[in-house]
Amino acid sequence: MDEQALSARLSDAFGHGETLRRQLRLTAEEADWAGKHYSAVLTALGEGWYDMEFQGAYC
Repeated sequence: MDEQALSARLSDAFGHGETLRRQLRLTAEEADWAGKHYSAVLTALGEGWYDMEFQGAYC
């Protein structure tokens, strides 16, 4: 997994901080990494889809 590419992908998906919640298609490894490196709650929706919602400093 390319952590820098994933971080850029997440930044783009969330409008560089303008969007706080989004559904994303991630691998289990990517979701685990994102959950450990961002102030966000990830909820598995099934079939590789996750709901990701930023918390704390982003709100």
